Amino acid sequence: MEIAEVKAEEGEEGRPYDEYREERPQYNYEGVISLLREHCKEEPTAATSHHESSDCGHDSAPPTQQDSSTVDEDTPPTQQDIIDTTQITSHQRIGRRNISQALRNLVNRTGQIAVQIFNDLDRRLKSADKNDQSESQNPSSYKVDRKHPGIRFFRGPWKQSVTSAGAHITWREEIGVEFDIPPGAVPEGRELDLSVWPCYNGPFRLQDGYELASPVFLISPSFKFSREITLTLWHFSNLETVEDSERMVFLSAPSTPNTKRAGKKPAYQFRVLGKGVFEPRQDYGRISLTHFCYVGAGRKRKKHSSPSDSPLSKKPRDENRYVYQVYQDRQFGDTAIFSAFLDQKLYFIELEEHVNKYSTQLWSASSVPISIEGDRVKLQWPSNTGWVITPNREPCELTKEMVDSHQRHPYPQMILLEVEKSATSSTISPSIPVEIVGIREPGERFILKPKLRQTGLTLQSSLSSPSHALQPSQTLSYRRDQADTAGASVEQARQGPSHPNLRDLFNNIRTTKWYEFGLQLTSNIEELNTIKTDHKGDARTALLDTLNLVLREDPDLSWQKVVQALQTIGEVVMAQTINEKFC
Repeated sequence: MEIAEVKAEEGEEGRPYDEYREERPQYNYEGVISLLREHCKEEPTAATSHHESSDCGHDSAPPTQQDSSTVDEDTPPTQQDIIDTTQITSHQRIGRRNISQALRNLVNRTGQIAVQIFNDLDRRLKSADKNDQSESQNPSSYKVDRKHPGIRFFRGPWKQSVTSAGAHITWREEIGVEFDIPPGAVPEGRELDLSVWPCYNGPFRLQDGYELASPVFLISPSFKFSREITLTLWHFSNLETVEDSERMVFLSAPSTPNTKRAGKKPAYQFRVLGKGVFEPRQDYGRISLTHFCYVGAGRKRKKHSSPSDSPLSKKPRDENRYVYQVYQDRQFGDTAIFSAFLDQKLYFIELEEHVNKYSTQLWSASSVPISIEGDRVKLQWPSNTGWVITPNREPCELTKEMVDSHQRHPYPQMILLEVEKSATSSTISPSIPVEIVGIREPGERFILKPKLRQTGLTLQSSLSSPSHALQPSQTLSYRRDQADTAGASVEQARQGPSHPNLRDLFNNIRTTKWYEFGLQLTSNIEELNTIKTDHKGDARTALLDTLNLVLREDPDLSWQKVVQALQTIGEVVMAQTINEKFC
């Protein structure tokens, strides 16, 4: 099969992402901000005494400055960069010029480190696409099969060699496929490369009354085995009753599209296979065949008394609500891929900033950026703190209503997400659907808001525009994460910065907003050393949170917005002090 794939950069040796991740420098929260503390510690006594001898420190001699241009971009922070935070108290007063230059050096060097990390990681991930041996662990980019027009494949193939001895092949967690190949299915002395390509988009045509209930898998080669092979498709957790399992069927289509229908575009015609069993209250379906091509699971629609009923509904909980299945297709690096089905079309939902398997951090504000790529919806959850969302392994709820003015983007408007109670959160609703309340052109921001079933929970969203503000009955309480990153394990250090706001900060370093905001702080950072904060004395920790929130909402930076951001994250004391001094 001829495959057109994204070319990786020349000269790079592909390696699995996990292998590269083990060799990443052990960055952590204290290691990054210690660059600032290192410069602050530079001649503290002289700087402090000289500052006290003058009114504002403007007449003091410029301190010894480190030329940021001499910093080696390939040199990560060393252990010497890790300075005990107790060495700089909140009551130290350091000369204005010294701290200004220190922050400038921090901005330059931190920016170089961050850009180096991201660029290096991008090169590694792209070059891994060229390594066939690691494709099952680190799948390559989206591919188009020239021999199968109209089909786009989702990160493949997954493949393994099979001999006459037989084999048990499982990609249960990766794509939900499992094979049992008995001995003798492959002729003696012959070796086959069994490959599976998950298809997430294509001109598929089903029989009347049926709809897709799984991804479509292209299984190659098109070889007729001597004995039947058992294929198992996983992740059908909605088979709660015998009736549910009886509605499920296996579908198959030939390798060439049907072109005989007049006035119709070529499409792959699927037929219902008489074989196959979907066990009730189980998570899988199983079928035995001697040859494969396009294979998938389908569902027979129920008969409805009115057209307003959902063809996929199963005991709708209220009006205008469907029940769909959403399950994890693939996880690699910091990304997990989930899929949902809507009107016989498969949509992939990509949750970024993934922390643990099946869970990620939900930013407790009223807007979340979404990007659209083809039939894929990417939800970029900022890795803030407080709430951990877990996509349901049970059927998820999606609203029925589509946006009439944007029929070319028929994406689900609601995805049910379970919320786990964290150590710092209060009593919460057991499930929180997240609804799209604003739709714009592809590539721009979509606006989400949580819709709760319980009232009395509030969310401060002062940074959001009035048109996107939440109603009191549709809001959540915000709780800060008090996790101590000083005792982070080595494994956590390998994963990158463990402080949740610092992960967002690393993303923001790549933009000029970080430099602008950093330089703006240089004229006022001296007074911030004397401010008592709600973070038990560490003003810079609060500034990181402030920077994170301000950069997300408005590029027009000002101290008024800093105060507003501090109030949003609960830094009332610091916000009041800054308001009195600078606003």
